Amino acid sequence: GRRVRVGLCCKDPGRFVACFLSLVTRELDLFLWNPGWGENERGEAFEACSLDWLIEDASVSRLGGDEGRIEAKGLRLMIPTGGTGGRVTFAIHDWETLSAAVDGLKDRFEGELLSAHCVLPLYHVSGFMQLVRGVFTGGCVVLGKVESFVENHACLMRSQVGNCFLSLVPTQLERILEDESVLLLLREYRAIFIGGGPCSERLLDRAAKLGLPLAFSYGMTETGAQVVTLMPNEFLAGNRSAGRCLSHASVEVRDSESGKMLGVGEVGRVQVRASSLFRGYWGSEPFADEYYETSDFGVLDEGGYLSVLGRVDRVIISGGEKIDLGLVEAAIEETGLVSEVVAFGVADPEWGEVLAVAFVPWRSNCEASEIETALRGELATYRIPKIWRRLEELPRNEAGKVLRKRLLDFV
Repeated sequence: GRRVRVGLCCKDPGRFVACFLSLVTRELDLFLWNPGWGENERGEAFEACSLDWLIEDASVSRLGGDEGRIEAKGLRLMIPTGGTGGRVTFAIHDWETLSAAVDGLKDRFEGELLSAHCVLPLYHVSGFMQLVRGVFTGGCVVLGKVESFVENHACLMRSQVGNCFLSLVPTQLERILEDESVLLLLREYRAIFIGGGPCSERLLDRAAKLGLPLAFSYGMTETGAQVVTLMPNEFLAGNRSAGRCLSHASVEVRDSESGKMLGVGEVGRVQVRASSLFRGYWGSEPFADEYYETSDFGVLDEGGYLSVLGRVDRVIISGGEKIDLGLVEAAIEETGLVSEVVAFGVADPEWGEVLAVAFVPWRSNCEASEIETALRGELATYRIPKIWRRLEELPRNEAGKVLRKRLLDFV
């Protein structure tokens, strides 16, 4: 009388796919687990899920969940969201929401078969949806790593199945472009989706000069991955927005306080309506709103192209002054002295919060003092970071997102 709850925690992508395909025809609740979770996050996930079974690499454990009853039909997919800045949470999807997301991408690229060279983790929505597209359309999905790019690319191209796509986060694109032998291979994809964080202008300019078919995308776990996509020809023509809505979705920009819908060129909170919207968060009331309010600021132009300007929560207050972290990062990037930078707040008894920055320099002999000097006159004094941390690389998860919680360990 109760639906079975199964956790799928497989680091090996081949085992993940085998287990997933053996379960998808059953009526159960399937939770995708991140095999890289630490003890705290695993504890949060166990507490949230109350699993009956956990499939973990080569082992299967029977746990015995609680006796709560849930009325639902068919397979439900619980995709993790959060866990780096807050508690582990699962967004609920089913075949209806996932198929809507697949149809939206098919319509945009006018192809029945969607094949993918997947180098992103399958437990994350951006990797998982590449597998789902293959399942729904009969496309080929090659599971690989950036380090074995050439070999896996050849495997995909031999299949000759429909449109072939590659999805990368900016750091992966940067790493791939270090190998000049792959540049011609990158042009063979129908599109190279880019998400997971902002790209530097330098990287984008280089990709454009090389004629790479980049396609910015915007979406999240709650929307079944991308709901807004820029076409490669638009990128090569100089468009740097996130693109326009796919056929299954629409986007509005509203004032974050009054809720009033804003017009062309006005900055506000991005809201998404889509047939791929999740059913709610596990353990919470079902999501029944018409629009999903994101945590992003954005602006629409007259052509319906969305530009995402930053997150709502990326503002700190230090000594009574509001500091936009995105603005600080942009100013530091413009100095040309860093390859990566992230600004964040650190609790302080006197100031409330103080502004801190972690950066990766372009030159080995570049110090924080040189960057700080370059910022004088460009930023107000209260926007100059008080804490600087030089790193060899920023801590990121497998999907390319900076682990902001981990940055505090360097302070």
